[in-house]
Amino acid sequence: MKFFWTVLCVCLLVACQNSEGKEGANGATVVKKGAGTSSGEARELLPVTEIDGNYELASAEWDGKEVKLRSEKKTTFSLKRGKLNGKSLCNGFTAGFALGENNTLSISEFSKGNRICSGKMGKEANLLSIIEHAGSYELLGSTALKVNSEKGNLVLRKLL
Repeated sequence: MKFFWTVLCVCLLVACQNSEGKEGANGATVVKKGAGTSSGEARELLPVTEIDGNYELASAEWDGKEVKLRSEKKTTFSLKRGKLNGKSLCNGFTAGFALGENNTLSISEFSKGNRICSGKMGKEANLLSIIEHAGSYELLGSTALKVNSEKGNLVLRKLL
């Protein structure tokens, strides 16, 4: 009889663990209610996008003029499953992103640090403004990404 109850308990534990996450209709993993969320609500993980990866700034254009880059080349970008994080000349930044039809790019909840660095703030503001107001993107082969906004564009080189 002990053996029966032990087997039953083990089966129930395995069944509970397997129900924590399951495949959704679109192939994305769905987190079940109460599993890993503080409010207990169900949440769907965003799928991997074609632009996910780590990048560094390769070139920039602002109001039709090429921006001369020096230390700005150390500006980094990490795009992963709808989240954008990076480090600019002086401040870090974060945002959400979504890809749409015809290579549209939408940025949401953009925020950046408020540290002041002498001589870099104007250029940093321009570069981050392009990201914050991005409207479209272009894949340049498999090693670069061009982000376009009304004021200019950035070419990001993928880090391999």
